Amino acid sequence: MEVPITDRRLILGLPCERCLPEEGEICKDLKKSGFLGEICEIEENLREFSEVFEKCVGFKPWSLQRTWAKRYLMKRSFAIVAPTGVGKTTFGLVASILAKKSLLIFPTRVLSEQAYERIRHFLEKLGIERRVLVYKGRKKDKEILESGDFDILLGTNMFLHKNLEVLSKIPFTFIFVDDTDSFLKSSKNIEGIFKLLGFSEREISLALKERKTEEDLRELEKIREREGKTVLIISSATLKPKTKRVNLFKNLLGFDIQRAVSTVRNVVDSVKWVEGMDDAIAQLPTLIKRLGKGGLLFVSARYGREKVEEVSNYLKNEGFKVLNYLELSPSNLYKEMEKGDFDVAIGLANIGNPLVRGIDLPGVIRYAIFLDVPKFVFPVKTEITPSSVYNLLVSVYPILESEEKIKAGNYIRILSKYRAIKDIENYPKIKDRVLEAYNFISSKFSDERLYK
Repeated sequence: MEVPITDRRLILGLPCERCLPEEGEICKDLKKSGFLGEICEIEENLREFSEVFEKCVGFKPWSLQRTWAKRYLMKRSFAIVAPTGVGKTTFGLVASILAKKSLLIFPTRVLSEQAYERIRHFLEKLGIERRVLVYKGRKKDKEILESGDFDILLGTNMFLHKNLEVLSKIPFTFIFVDDTDSFLKSSKNIEGIFKLLGFSEREISLALKERKTEEDLRELEKIREREGKTVLIISSATLKPKTKRVNLFKNLLGFDIQRAVSTVRNVVDSVKWVEGMDDAIAQLPTLIKRLGKGGLLFVSARYGREKVEEVSNYLKNEGFKVLNYLELSPSNLYKEMEKGDFDVAIGLANIGNPLVRGIDLPGVIRYAIFLDVPKFVFPVKTEITPSSVYNLLVSVYPILESEEKIKAGNYIRILSKYRAIKDIENYPKIKDRVLEAYNFISSKFSDERLYK
């Protein structure tokens, strides 16, 4: 039944006359009428969330965080894809305090320990006690995990993978997966999360089924409408899902995992041409003095640890306070950086470096310097298997010409189906396709245009 509404009510943000016959105390009257009362309940809960957030952080949540909070309070699972520094992790930590039983997953132990310290700090400000466990694999940690004697549990992707059976027996009401790029690369991690959410093997298989019947679609719709006991929020700044299992989020929870698109960053990217590595190193003192404290200095991985030591010693002799990741454990490195009393922290430009992933210090880190262009290195000559040729095609694809991209895209699509096959000798047709793709990409490496 459609009920007209006046422009005056719309301007004032009031519902129609059927829901609210007379203008008055909106929420009080709505609850009496029985219409839209849940909206007022969410607003009240949001007000409480905002108060807790302000006590923890020192300021009120901004509009985007309030939107996330509404979804969380409505017990809806969703993905947060937003740039670094907008408050995704902070929101997740505050939400975990308010939940009955929370699980927080991070890509590295350093990040999980940082989050643990922040939660402890928040709890002190709130003046409340919650049992918080950051899992490090110690005997005591294992005992607490198996007993379920905690309110908030923090761990890594690997922790989830190794302890899925134990975790599946714990009634979590909130699961927060932070920085999900590495998490989503593992099909087992994704399936594991859905088991923690209470989905059966059959439901997961149905959601992954490629050719679904009308009956399958109706069943999936019923599953999505089912009220879950656990809210899942996944967060990332650079989300690039690759596995087909991301379809589980859409088919079972009703939201898509989209690729992140960064359009606005308050970061200046610049380049300074030099004669070589020796010239680059010689110019570092001037550059660091100009930029000030709180820098990250990355040495190209091609030069190895020896060059990190060399540059570190050179800067120390020039009077700079340098933190060398080779001299400190990840946790101690973070503690020293947290003090803010350093000029630069130096390490290799490698994804395994704790300086690359795991530093959440926006109030300390001001800039990053790369000695040599940061890059991924891959062999141009590789074994002829579907997986190896596929990886080579994916790596080169961005620098191909438009017509070549179409051809390469077809090969990538075909080879993706056969990546698990190691021995292609038993599959003549597949072997022919792999060789065809390999010869195509090999010819590109002999084309000088590729390097311009």
